[in-house]
Amino acid sequence: MTSDLEKERWLQALETGGRIAAVAAIRRDLGVGLREATDILNRNLPAEPEAEEPFIECSVFALGPYHPDIADCLEYSEERYASVPEGTPMLVWVLCAYRPSGRRALAKNLGIDVWDFNAHAIDPQSINKAALETDFSKREVEEIGRLLDAGFELFFCPNSQKEGAPWA
Repeated sequence: MTSDLEKERWLQALETGGRIAAVAAIRRDLGVGLREATDILNRNLPAEPEAEEPFIECSVFALGPYHPDIADCLEYSEERYASVPEGTPMLVWVLCAYRPSGRRALAKNLGIDVWDFNAHAIDPQSINKAALETDFSKREVEEIGRLLDAGFELFFCPNSQKEGAPWA
């Protein structure tokens, strides 16, 4: 019987190092031979993790009212905001993930399903801050908290390569 933790570790090996890395991880974890490890991989993990996620990255944006106290959380140096009146709506890019495992982990740690567009406005109570800190810096996670405290809302955005789009 394999645990969810083992399967997650194998999935991460699959995404970062391919099928060979996943088979090696299974062999290491379970002490089985090559054929059995390959069978376990085929039974427990997707053959092509990219197939379900055609988008190239995902981002988290914050939207809220400007205040000088959060200027250091914004994208540019604080002096760039010197003439911005308090309350001016600001759209701020806060996080981004590129790898399939990173995209899934980011969505999971934000308490959302990547493909549930009804949930892309992130509920702050659903955020797993400790888990976010495993993929992002403590400073980035703290800045998200400060933006939320200042009245910002967070939004998840899977950026797709829409067929026929000029950037695709």
